[in-house]
Parts: sequence; C-alpha cells; structure tokens
Amino acid sequence: MKKVIVAAVKDDESCNKAIESKSKIIFVLKGDICKIKEVVEKCQKAGKKVFLHIEMIDGFGKDEAAIKYIATMIKPDGIITTKASLAKVAKNAGLAVVFRVFLIDSQSIQTAIANANRCNPDYVEILPGLIPELMDEVGKNINVNIIAGGLISKKEHVINAFKHNIVACSTSAIDLWNLEVEYEI
Repeated sequence: MKKVIVAAVKDDESCNKAIESKSKIIFVLKGDICKIKEVVEKCQKAGKKVFLHIEMIDGFGKDEAAIKYIATMIKPDGIITTKASLAKVAKNAGLAVVFRVFLIDSQSIQTAIANANRCNPDYVEILPGLIPELMDEVGKNINVNIIAGGLISKKEHVINAFKHNIVACSTSAIDLWNLEVEYEI
C-alpha cells in the first residue's frame, strides 16, 4: 500500500481543483443536502474515492436514518465522523469509515484509542497532524490505519508524517495535492 495525500475540500472551487489533481481520494468537509449527490457523482466520475464528513454536511441529521440515506441515495465511498455510534451504523450500511479524533491532551489520546477500538473504523484520522509521534502512540494501541489531518500545509509536514505509522495525510492545501511523495508501507 502506498502512502497518499488526500484532498480535503470545502467548496466547489477546491473540489474542482481536487478532481484535476493527482490525489485519488477526496474528503468533502462542507456541503449541503441539496448539492451533495452531484458533488459525489462528479468526483467518482473522475475516478476519485469520496468521503463525506457527515457532521459538516448541512441538512442531514446526525443519526442512523441519515447514514442509511447517504449509503443508499448519495453513495459515497465512505464517511468521516467524530461519533463512534455513527461509525458503527455506517459500517453496517456498507460504507468505509474514517473516524476523526482530536488530540488535545493525554486524556484525549486514551479516549481516541478506546473509541476507535469500540467502533472499528477503516481509518482513524488524527488532528492536528503535526505530531506524528502521538499518532505512533495511538497506532500501537489500535489495529487501524492512521491518517494525519489538520494543519498540514507544507511539504515538510507530509514528509515528517510519512516517516511514521501513517498511511495518508489529508490537507486542504491545494499545492500539496500533486506532491510526488509516496512511500511503500
């Protein structure tokens, strides 16, 4: 498996640039219920895998019905969520899950590990992504691929993250989406 850079988009302009980029995965971090199906279809038609941040898409409830609707009607490749309960529902609906956690102190590390082990996501995205040593600590205690996200804005950030137990870096920094930095893992 190669380590990759994920394009994180928040609007139509950045989405269009992500579609044109080398990034094969797009995290849609903003949007609304009226346009999201069109966004997903456009990205997938361009050969990209699309993950929707369920808590950031306006118009959807943060519940089981919303997940089932997204899985059957919108059909992204997966979702991003900070809620372990939604992660379980999404897995049962056949969606890949990126479980997003924020490391703000030592207690949040333990909470992240416990929640990730409880909901069994496909990936854990750890924010901020600038402290890969902490990601190593989380990675030792869960059996899930780790994504570094949040505040990754320079090539050096990506290179440093990829030296650790991280499979991908998600970033909204458009100039990093075409970066030629891939490592075999």
